[in-house]
Amino acid sequence: MVGTLLVVSTHYWVASTWNGFTLASLFINAIVITFILGLLNVLLLKLRKTIVLRPAELILVYVMLTSATAAAGHDTLEILTQIVAYPIHFASPENDWKSIFFHYLPARLVILDPVVAEGLIRYNDTFFELHIWPIWVEPILLWSFFMIVLYFSMICLSLLLRQQWIKNELLTFPIAQIPLQLVSPRRSIYHNRGFWVGFLATALLSFNNGFHRLIPVVPGLTYGKYDLAKLFPQPPWSAIEVAYIEILPFVTGLAFLIPIKLSFSIWFWKLINVTGQATGLHQLPHFPGYWIQGLGGMAMLGVMFLFWARRHLVEAFRVVFTSAKPRPSDDTPYHFAVWRFFISGGIAVAFLAYAGMSPLFAILFLGGFFGMTMVTTRLRAQVGPPTHEIPFTVSAFLTKMIGTRYIDNRTLTQFSLFKFVDFGQRGSPMPQIMEGFYLQHQLHARQTKVIVVGIVVALILGTVIGFVGNLERAYRLTNKTWAGEWTFPELVGYIQNKTTGLDLAYLTYFSLGGSMVFVLASLSRRFIWWGLHPLGYIIGQEWMLRHLWFPIFMAWLIRWTLIKFSGLKGLRSATPIFLGLTIGDATCLLLWKAYAIIFNQQTLGFTY
Repeated sequence: MVGTLLVVSTHYWVASTWNGFTLASLFINAIVITFILGLLNVLLLKLRKTIVLRPAELILVYVMLTSATAAAGHDTLEILTQIVAYPIHFASPENDWKSIFFHYLPARLVILDPVVAEGLIRYNDTFFELHIWPIWVEPILLWSFFMIVLYFSMICLSLLLRQQWIKNELLTFPIAQIPLQLVSPRRSIYHNRGFWVGFLATALLSFNNGFHRLIPVVPGLTYGKYDLAKLFPQPPWSAIEVAYIEILPFVTGLAFLIPIKLSFSIWFWKLINVTGQATGLHQLPHFPGYWIQGLGGMAMLGVMFLFWARRHLVEAFRVVFTSAKPRPSDDTPYHFAVWRFFISGGIAVAFLAYAGMSPLFAILFLGGFFGMTMVTTRLRAQVGPPTHEIPFTVSAFLTKMIGTRYIDNRTLTQFSLFKFVDFGQRGSPMPQIMEGFYLQHQLHARQTKVIVVGIVVALILGTVIGFVGNLERAYRLTNKTWAGEWTFPELVGYIQNKTTGLDLAYLTYFSLGGSMVFVLASLSRRFIWWGLHPLGYIIGQEWMLRHLWFPIFMAWLIRWTLIKFSGLKGLRSATPIFLGLTIGDATCLLLWKAYAIIFNQQTLGFTY
C-alpha cells in the first residue's frame, strides 16, 4: 500500500519534469525516498515500534519506485512520445514522406492529426486540452498494453535466472548494496560518523553550487565543467573530442563501489580514439565503429552468460517439462516463469505483427531485445556500472547484417516506430527487477508472490502515469525531436535504396567487438591480476561518459590508493563516507529539482 501510494503521488511529478533521474544506474528519486523512510524508521523505533516498516517492506517500496521510474525513464517513453507524432508534423511536399512510408504506419498507434502533433512539437500548450487528450487515449492504451506485456516478460526472465545469478554464481550486485544499507533501522549506517561526514560535506557543496546557479555573484566552489579536449587541439590527442572535467559527488560515490577493474577500464578505453589517430586506423570506414563493436561485444557476452548458466537452465526446463523436482533450497516458480514468458512473448510478437512487422522479423527483433536486456541486467548485477546507456540497436543489426533488399518496407517502417524498444537500456526495468529479487534474498524474505505483484502494479502505474506525464511535459515545455531527426530520414534512405545486402564493414566491426570481449572476459575470469574489464570496452565510448569519466577516474584513483596503502580495512572504513556522498548529493539534487518546479527557475542538475 505504501509503495502504491508513493508511486502514484511522486511518479507523475518525476515523469512530467525534465530531471535526469534515470541517467544514472541508481535512480535519485527512489534512493532518496528510501533513505527518508529508513531515517524515519530509526526515529520511530525509539518512539513506537508497531508502526515501523520492516526491511522487507522498505525493499518492496524501493523496488516499486525503481520499476515505475524505469518504465517512464530515458530511452523508452521519452523516445516514443517523439516518434509517434514526428512524421505528420515534419512531412512536407519536399521530403514526400506521405507517399514513401505513411501507408506503412499503423494508424491506431500514431498521431495523424497535424494540430495535435504541432502542439506536441511547438510546446506552450497543455496535454489536457479537449482537442488534444481524446486523440491520445487509444495510442496510450495500446502502447501501454504492449510495454506492460514486455515488462511482464522481463519479470518471468528474471525469475528464471535469479537462482543462477544470486545463489549459484553469487553475483555481488554493487548498486543494490546502497538501498540494502538503508532499509533496516538496526543497521549501523545511520549511526556511522563517516556516513554523515560524507553526507554533510556533499550537501554543503551542493547547496553552494545551487545558490551560485541562482545567484551568480555567489562563488560556486565546484560548479561548472571544463572540456579537456581544449587542451589538446592537435592530433592525435585531439581525437579525445569531448571530455568534461566535472565534480559530481553522486557519481564519484557510486563509482567507488564498483570494482577497480571496471572503473579503470571505463576511462582507459575512452583513449581508443587517440590510439586510432596515432596509428592511422582512423582512416578506416566508421572507425572505431563503437556502436557496431559494442553490439558484437554484447552478443558475445550473452552467449557466454548462457553457456555458464547451461546446467541451471537445463535443470529448470526439466522441472517444467518433466516430473523432476527443484532443489529444496530453490523456491522459484519455474512453471509460472517459463510458460508466462512464452505467452507474454507470443503476445508481444502478435502486437508487432499487428503493427505491420513480419512475424519472422518480429521474433528476431524481440529475441535480440531480450538478449540485450538480459546482458545489461547481468553486467549491472556483476559489476554495477554508474550508467548503462547501451545505445546499440537490434533493428540496425538486422538491417545491416541481412540487408534492406531482403526486408520488406512495412517491416523497415516498424523498426523505426519501435525504436524506443531497443535503443538504450537506461530505462529498462529488468535490472531493477533482478535487484529486487537479490534484495529479497539478502533479507531472507520468502514472499516471492508479494514482490512480483508489487512490481507488476508499479510497472502498470509507472507506464500509464509516465505516458501522461511525458506528454504533459512535452506540450507544456518542449518535446525533444532528436529521435525522429535521424530515425525517419534513415528509414527513407532504406526504402529508396533496396539494393544493399550484407554490410561487410559492419560484419567486420561486429566480429572484432565480439572477439575482443571474448578475450577480455576470458582473461579477466582466468587471471585475477588482469586489469581490463570487457564492460569498459563496451561502454567506454558512451555519450554520458563525456560527463562522467572524471568522477569515475577520481573514484578509481581513491579506491586504488586505499587498497594499495591501507588494504581492505581502509577500504571498508572509507565506504560509508562515499555512501554518504552519494545519498547527500542525491538528496540535494531532489530538493533543488523541487525548488525549480515550485518557483519555475533553472537550478542545479545531475550534470552541469
